[in-house]
Amino acid sequence: MFESIHTARLVLRTLKSSDAKRLLAIYSNDKAMAFRANPPMRSLDQALEMIEENKKAGFQRIGTTLKLTNELIGTFMFDMLDKHIAKIGYSFDQPYWNQGFAKETLGAMLKYLVDKEVREIKAVSHKQNIWSVRLLKSFGFYEETHENELLYLSNDLENHSQ
Repeated sequence: MFESIHTARLVLRTLKSSDAKRLLAIYSNDKAMAFRANPPMRSLDQALEMIEENKKAGFQRIGTTLKLTNELIGTFMFDMLDKHIAKIGYSFDQPYWNQGFAKETLGAMLKYLVDKEVREIKAVSHKQNIWSVRLLKSFGFYEETHENELLYLSNDLENHSQ
């Protein structure tokens, strides 16, 4: 089970059923979900199902909350593909874009994964999601390949120093 991580402005923690309304607000925003494979959420039941996914072995969706208010502003997902390889993804509510919250979250989670002996991280981003691609590249991710509008990125974490 994931324990919480505290950064300067955030608390990263396991999602709870009480987060369902905020998850729905985040994942129902058409603009925020423009580059996601899944369509925007349309019901509270879908948000509750997302929380239930965390019970799947190796899979975790972590809530990113503001330290001062405990408001859920986004999520970070990691799926352990094997003991040393993980796939990641993240989503943030539109009012919290361009404030460094994704960078703060990604930095903390990369450190967490390195501490868990993960040696390689894989991420997928839509080519047009320029901000996400830039963020990943700023943490040493590089393009492995691409398919249609998607970029497949990877990072060798054994040498990660951020």
